[in-house]
Amino acid sequence: MKQRLLFLVKVVVSMLLVFVVCKLAFILVNAGEDKPAVTDLISTCWHGLSLDLTMALYIVTVPALVTIVSIWWNQWKWMRNLLKVYFSLISIPLVVGITADIVLYHYWGIKLEASVMQFLDTTGAAFTSISWGALLLLLIIGIVTCWAIARLLIHTLPSSMPVLSLRKKWVMSAIMVLLLPLMVVGIRGGIGESTANVGQVYFSQNQFLNHAAVNPVFSFLSSFSSTHRLPEHYYFDSKTCQEMTDSLFFTDSQGTDTLLTTRRPHIVMVIMEGCGGTFTLLNDKAEVTPNLTRLAHEGVFFSNCYANSWRTDRGNVSILSGYPAFPNSSVMKVSSKCDKLPSIARALAREGYYARYIYGGDINFTNTKGYLIGTGFNETISDKDFPIADQQSSSWGVCDEKVLDRAIQMIAQDRKEGVQSMNVIMTLSSHEPWDVPMKKKFDDEELNAFYYLDKCIGQFVDKMKANKLWDNTLLIILPDHGSRYQDHGYESHITCHIPLIWTGGAVKGQKDIPVICNQSDIAATLLGQMGIPHEEFTFSRDVLSSSYRHPFATYSFTNHVAFIDNTNQFFLYDLQDNRTTEDANLRLSKALLQRACEDLRDR
Repeated sequence: MKQRLLFLVKVVVSMLLVFVVCKLAFILVNAGEDKPAVTDLISTCWHGLSLDLTMALYIVTVPALVTIVSIWWNQWKWMRNLLKVYFSLISIPLVVGITADIVLYHYWGIKLEASVMQFLDTTGAAFTSISWGALLLLLIIGIVTCWAIARLLIHTLPSSMPVLSLRKKWVMSAIMVLLLPLMVVGIRGGIGESTANVGQVYFSQNQFLNHAAVNPVFSFLSSFSSTHRLPEHYYFDSKTCQEMTDSLFFTDSQGTDTLLTTRRPHIVMVIMEGCGGTFTLLNDKAEVTPNLTRLAHEGVFFSNCYANSWRTDRGNVSILSGYPAFPNSSVMKVSSKCDKLPSIARALAREGYYARYIYGGDINFTNTKGYLIGTGFNETISDKDFPIADQQSSSWGVCDEKVLDRAIQMIAQDRKEGVQSMNVIMTLSSHEPWDVPMKKKFDDEELNAFYYLDKCIGQFVDKMKANKLWDNTLLIILPDHGSRYQDHGYESHITCHIPLIWTGGAVKGQKDIPVICNQSDIAATLLGQMGIPHEEFTFSRDVLSSSYRHPFATYSFTNHVAFIDNTNQFFLYDLQDNRTTEDANLRLSKALLQRACEDLRDR
């Protein structure tokens, strides 16, 4: 029995060794003059191990199935030859993928993935820039490497397998049946909400080391998921699209209405899970969120703000990168584009700010960690950074009260150490199944969950004031998206109509801002208030600027886009409707969507 198990272990270990060597080769070829330290090499290999293990388990699946068959069918010689063929064949795509990743990284600057296949012309140009001698050398290296990997795997094959007694056959079969689910868990990346993804291996502010840690074969295979692909919405020729949209986006910050008492406030942003206008004073639900109502009346209330999307991963990108959301694709999951997006964190870093993201859930979910590190966040706090008991205080992780208390501690520490910081706090309790640690206020569990969220925010504000953290602080409160409730689905403008509140000691006073805007406009509006250039935020508008002359908002969910014009008229379009007559707003919605697709494609 041991021989069969040892064989499978040897295959996994052999593949891990191959992937580690390939990481070192990747670094050696692409690091340039700035060679990483030995500690960086160790960290890169260590952090990349989880994805390497996922790929190794994929590869060992066939040998595992053959091993199960060999328990009952005593034909190991035949099966051994079959596995020799399998190992020889599997080494070919492995070497092609690894070699292509190492060689072409210099030209692409991204890991190997499906989206680069649309740039085959560029890839061809990359190869044509290599001399014939270099190509020949590359071919020889590839053939030798392929042979070496095949031989390494074939070497793990036992020359014979012992015939087992009937009792041992049943025991071994039971062991293998138990091992298969464990292999599936390993391939999936664990039993948590998140599955294996590129961002889970990111560990450094040096993006090259993060890229080196990523298994290129995993990166390529995982990118074939539809949500990992670049969005493709093209309706007009590029010139027509540009003419239709040129005047709608960039706004300078001349004549900007000043809301703040200082150009350099401490920034705290609370992104509320799903707390759209359905549960706030925007829909006469002030009794559900009394603290938000109070803060809206005390601070600056953007009463005509709309979410860009209906999912957290889309909403985070819209808020933190000022980037539009797409109906059927998640930019956050396209790892090759994340570090090329603009970001508030990176813009503030140039001004000396330290950026931190605090979340009580799984930070690897939807590649969140990869996106955050790629866009300049210095630190991420997630469920694993809390005590085990706290991690179980909510279905999705650490309940909001404990997360906000942790945020208070970190903000206080920043002040004590004189650190100018931006702390982004993502809540999670107001999410199905609506289990919150408080006595019921409402019979409706969903309303009760949002009441709990509001209560936590009220306590957070009170503690900020009590700990003298309120002064010189700009507190921005808004949701990542809305939530369906009763008759209000994603098709309803009420769902995507969201509260946006600016409050804190750095805010001059109470004011209502009725101008139509999107959550993606926060980036340019915030930086405009701080006197920081924001030209890189192509799709974000300073809505307080006198140059904001074309107010509108857009919103998208699966196969749908919505458009809210300057008269507050709400238009919803099904992109699969193929309507023959298109009104002006539909044409404009399509042009805006295409402009965003072209921008993302070219980054």
